[in-house]
Amino acid sequence: MSNPRTPTAVTTLFSALHERAKELSCLYRIEEILIIYDVPLDKVFRQVIEAIPPGWQFPECCQAQISYGTETYESPGYEDTPYAQCAEIYVQDTSIGRLCVSYKKPTPESDCGPFMQGEVKLIQTIAERLGQFILHQRLRGMYEKISEERRDATGATRGWRIALDLLRNTNPNLLIRVARKMMNYLGWRGVTEARDLLQRFSGGEPHPMPLPGPKSCSETPTSPRAGSPWTASSP
Repeated sequence: MSNPRTPTAVTTLFSALHERAKELSCLYRIEEILIIYDVPLDKVFRQVIEAIPPGWQFPECCQAQISYGTETYESPGYEDTPYAQCAEIYVQDTSIGRLCVSYKKPTPESDCGPFMQGEVKLIQTIAERLGQFILHQRLRGMYEKISEERRDATGATRGWRIALDLLRNTNPNLLIRVARKMMNYLGWRGVTEARDLLQRFSGGEPHPMPLPGPKSCSETPTSPRAGSPWTASSP
């Protein structure tokens, strides 16, 4: 029975603890990169690729590659080798890319080929975090787009209100004329509320508004009853 305190056992334990510390440091570095959401994806991928090799058992010959869509990001001097491990990058259960870590040359056999069990879990964790980061960026982009559209719509509405307030305070007759023309146009386009308002302010009996269509030269537009507040001469 071997003594657990023999130099070989202590060395093995120390080596295992050292590798776990490297993996944790790598994971911490990845988290530092992925908590900043306003960084472009290509820059994030390059930073992740740079942070990966120090977390593996043989960093001097370790390299990383990220495939995303039609783009591929690699460590400097990347070489295709058979000594590789890969993990899919998923966003909402759909594979959108792949993370691969490999060695440029053969290394001693470990738990899973040339890789330790901790390294297998580490690459899976990094791939999962990349998927979460990409999803967050997509949702953030959608939110910003919707917010911008709402701001544009609000700005346009505010602009019309300012113009109408200016007319109300400086030239009420022109405001009535503009409003009447707009009501006539909306009624002609088939807006029921505009027709109702025209009938209400003209004091006439409700009558159907003609539907949009080609006009002949003999047709004359229907005007509100004379004397109503919506009657004004053409500009």
